[in-house]
Amino acid sequence: MTISRSKNGPTRYKVEVGGWSLTVYRSSLLRALEAVVVILVSFLLFRMGQAQALNERGHKAIGGEYLLLGLPVLYYLLRAVLKDYLADRRRKAIVIIDELHAFRGGTFYEIMKQSATPHKDLINAIEETETAFCKTAASTEEIATAFKEAAK
Repeated sequence: MTISRSKNGPTRYKVEVGGWSLTVYRSSLLRALEAVVVILVSFLLFRMGQAQALNERGHKAIGGEYLLLGLPVLYYLLRAVLKDYLADRRRKAIVIIDELHAFRGGTFYEIMKQSATPHKDLINAIEETETAFCKTAASTEEIATAFKEAAK
C-alpha cells in the first residue's frame, strides 16, 4: 500500500493497494472530517443530555434529549442558508457597482455635471461614494446612507 501526494494542481492523495488505486481530493477529506465532527459532537451532546435527564427523572424515558440527534441536519441546513445569503450579498454588491457605472455614464449624470454648482457637489459626492464603494466593497446600507447624505 502506497500513499502519494500531488505536487502541482489541487491537493490530492493517491492510495494504491495491489492493482487498485484511489484518488482522494483534499476538499473531500475536509468535508468527510467535518461530517464526522458534527455527528460526534451531536452524539456526545445527546449522551450528556440523556445522562442529565436520567438524573432528573430517576428512570429511563424518552424525552427532549432525542432532539439533539437532529443537530447534524440542522447544522447542514443552516450552513446552506448562510452560504446562499453570502452569495446573494456578493451578487447584490456587483449589481450596485454595475448600476453606479451605468448611472455615471448616463445622460442625467452629464446634464447634472454641466449645470449649477449645487449639482456639482452632488456629482462629487457620487464620485467619491463610487470610489469608496469600489475600493472597500461596502455594504448596500453604507452606500445608501452616503447617497442620502449627498442628496441633502
